Amino acid sequence: MIVSEKRKEYLMAYKEANKEKINEYAKAYREANKEKITEYNKAYWKANKEKLAYTFEQDLNTIQIEMEKNNIEDATTGEQHPLILRLLLGRKITLETVVILNKGLDFIDDFKDDLILKDTCLLVKKYGPFITKNTITLLNNHRTLINIIARTRNSSNTKI
Repeated sequence: MIVSEKRKEYLMAYKEANKEKINEYAKAYREANKEKITEYNKAYWKANKEKLAYTFEQDLNTIQIEMEKNNIEDATTGEQHPLILRLLLGRKITLETVVILNKGLDFIDDFKDDLILKDTCLLVKKYGPFITKNTITLLNNHRTLINIIARTRNSSNTKI
């Protein structure tokens, strides 16, 4: 027990003594590889942007297929729970898709008092500010499919 305490103290003293040296090495590495890091970040950003667009389109298709299968006219309304939120809870569509659709259709507030959907609605509302990139573009590109999904929603109620 005493040996391990001494070893911990030694390691802490060693780290503290070499802290400046480690910071200098890290800074030099970042400067030397700044271009590679920037390229990696650009590639990562582009891949995520493309992935979001692809996932959004696939989720819209999933919603439309489920609507046809269950003979549902509007996926944003329902006597109990809307189809979109049921698919989200069943993990058949992503949270990002629901957030983007909510930005265009604003349907989450209709269900915020529901005992079962209250937490899900809060999650969608809180996650909204983090999904800001190209949402308007996605909504505009898929306007016809979104209009099919939300047939009974008044066009003046949409933000698209």
